[in-house]
Amino acid sequence: MAQIVCPNCGKAFTVDESDYATIVKQVRDAEFERDIEERVRLVEKNQDSAVAAAEAHVREEAQANLADAQAKAASALSELRAQAASELSDAQAKAAADLADARAKAAAELISAREAAQADAANKDALIAALRAQLEGAKASADAARAEAETAAKAQLADLRAQLAEARRQSADERRELAEELAKARAGASEQLTAAKESAAKELAAARQSAVQELSGARERASRDLAERDRRIAELETAAKSREEAFAAQRDLAVTQAVSEQDQRIVALTGELTAAKLEREQVETSLRKELLEKINYKDQVIRDRDDEIERIKNQRTRLSVKLIGETLEQHCETEFNRVRMMAFPNAEFHKDNDVVDGSKGDYVFREEDESGTEIVSIMFDMKNEDDNSVNRKKNEDHFAKLDRDRRNKGCEYAVLVSTLEPESELYNAGIVDVSYRYPKMYVIRPQFFLPLIGLLRNAGKNAVGARRELEQIKQQNIDITGFENALDDFKEKFGKNYETASKKFSTAIEEIDKTILHLQKVKENLTSSERQLRLANDKAESLTIRKLTWKNPTMKAKFAELADTGGEGEIAGAGKKSKDKGEDEVASAGKKAETGVLGTVDVADDSAMEPDEVE
Repeated sequence: MAQIVCPNCGKAFTVDESDYATIVKQVRDAEFERDIEERVRLVEKNQDSAVAAAEAHVREEAQANLADAQAKAASALSELRAQAASELSDAQAKAAADLADARAKAAAELISAREAAQADAANKDALIAALRAQLEGAKASADAARAEAETAAKAQLADLRAQLAEARRQSADERRELAEELAKARAGASEQLTAAKESAAKELAAARQSAVQELSGARERASRDLAERDRRIAELETAAKSREEAFAAQRDLAVTQAVSEQDQRIVALTGELTAAKLEREQVETSLRKELLEKINYKDQVIRDRDDEIERIKNQRTRLSVKLIGETLEQHCETEFNRVRMMAFPNAEFHKDNDVVDGSKGDYVFREEDESGTEIVSIMFDMKNEDDNSVNRKKNEDHFAKLDRDRRNKGCEYAVLVSTLEPESELYNAGIVDVSYRYPKMYVIRPQFFLPLIGLLRNAGKNAVGARRELEQIKQQNIDITGFENALDDFKEKFGKNYETASKKFSTAIEEIDKTILHLQKVKENLTSSERQLRLANDKAESLTIRKLTWKNPTMKAKFAELADTGGEGEIAGAGKKSKDKGEDEVASAGKKAETGVLGTVDVADDSAMEPDEVE
């Protein structure tokens, strides 16, 4: 029975294996359906993008073909324009040459006419009138010819406009642009033709006017010249009209050819568009077929995955049944013991039972060579987690404790054998070096337990020589350090003893000095005591009844009475006792002064004695 906690309400409930399998199947089916829908969307998206790309390709080709047609039409139009301009310039050049010839001939004839005019002065007025009449007739005929030419040009322009309108109705924007350009070309040609006509007319009028002014006397020749000029003008106008008609015919032909080519191009583009549509339909059909094949393949893959999941689930179930009652620590210990005698006969692998600073690891691996030099030492920490656990931890949550245990137990490496974070690609890839967080630390899955020990052990064997030399150097340093420490300890203890003896010697000398001073004081006190005893003795020797009763009539009377009654002997005895007692007290004071108890000797009050008796 497994316990599951609802992520929404937080309520825990238990499910058996059948319920668990049903839930897993629901989750798996939902995930597979989402996967299928996503794949279908991707295929449809790819199909739409392919169709859009095909349409864009067809559009690009149509636009390219249309651009080619426009370029060809523009090229034909430019050629027509160039040809019309060339013909117009040729006509203008010929007209200018003819006009120059006419002017030269007119000048020559004018000279001869002037000579003849001098002879024919009589007929001047009549000829002038006739010439004026002819000029007016020529002007009228020229105006009529201009009107006819303008009418014909307008009719041709109307025809061209009608044709252009028809072309506009048949074609799209390209035909409209071509018609506009043709209209502009025609307008330019008409304007140039009109300007040429006007300039020719102006030059003709000027020539006629100059001929009238200069041919005042040349009547007959002037009339012939005018007739010739009119004939030439008519010929020039006829030639210009014929050229204009030929130009209009060529333009109409070019427009017709351009329109026909455009129609052919449109037909071709229409055919290409139809072919593109057919190709698109074929692509869609192939994509649908490919999509159907992919869906079938995906269904097969899903079925294969279901079978694989079921197989893995059964395998994990068997493994979990096998590892019931075992921990990851027991599993690793069993794996190590299986190869201990073959691969690690001299190694130690045991549980870490020593608690240091309230913490300990799981297992410690150590191996030394024959000389006792350590090859490698590893602190192991095993972390396992139930699949149904709610409070999941990460591997990095255990790094700090593992590094602290490694340092406390003096191990070189730290290895975390973990089944935490089973979905992590980093830890599932193999041996993970996390030395960037903590020095010489690795995280592995249980299957890499023995390989990592072998790798670290081989690396340690490669460095065992250097370690042995390092241990020897450390031992030498330890010996030197021990000798230095013993020498320093001896120096320190000897110094302490010397200092203590020196202090006691100084104290003894000070005590001797104090004793000498004290004995000196005792000596002085004894000397002073001796002098005082001598004085006391002298005073006791000089003590008499007479002195005692000096200026004391009462006592003198008493002693007199005693003397009369025979008490003199008692007085003498009392005096002797008093003297003996004083001597005893003085002797006792001297003895006390010798032992240092008495510093000074007190004597009896001498206030009752004579002033000359006190020293």
